[in-house]
Parts: sequence; structure tokens; C-alpha cells
Amino acid sequence: MKKELVEIGKLSESEIQALKDKHGKIFIVKIQGDAPNKFHYAYLKKPSIDVFGRAMAVMEENQVQAAQLVLLNTFEAGDPAIKTDVELFAAAMRPVLLLVPLREGELLQA
Repeated sequence: MKKELVEIGKLSESEIQALKDKHGKIFIVKIQGDAPNKFHYAYLKKPSIDVFGRAMAVMEENQVQAAQLVLLNTFEAGDPAIKTDVELFAAAMRPVLLLVPLREGELLQA
């Protein structure tokens, strides 16, 4: 007998579109739950320059604090337990820290 899929915090396509209309890009973090058929979802908006700056200021000394700062300030919908449950938060940390990819810049002389 196949177990039913459990998707906590998953939004419908129309709900996702409403978030996109309000915030532009939306990022989805999907986390494996405590069973093979259980998943938790978080829907995150792009971080503001202020959030990015505050996260970068603490990143070197405390990556957990940086990820928490980004998650709490970009979380728009989904399973709120991702923000407080240590196992779910730990699983979300890496994708959350990838929200702002660092690109290469170059200084040129005119």
C-alpha cells in the first residue's frame, strides 16, 4: 500500500502567482520531513539590500544567525515551523543562504 503524500505549507499555482505579482521573484524551499512521503514548503521573496547587508555583516562569524535573518525577513508563505523547528531550519539554511548569489564584478579604468 502506497503512503499518501503529505505536503505541509504547499501553495496552489494561483497562490504562488499572487505572491509573484506582489513581490516579483519567489523562491520555493522544499524540505524532506520525518517520513519519505512528507515535505515542508517555504515561499521566500528576494531579500532587500538592507537584509542582504545585515546578513553579510554576521555571515563570517555566525552562518546560523545570517540564515535566520534572511529566512525571517523573506518568508512570505508556507509552513511556519520551518522558522522555529531546529531540524527544518537546519535543512533550509543552505538554500536560504543561496538566495543572494554573489556575482563577479570588475573595476575598469575609463
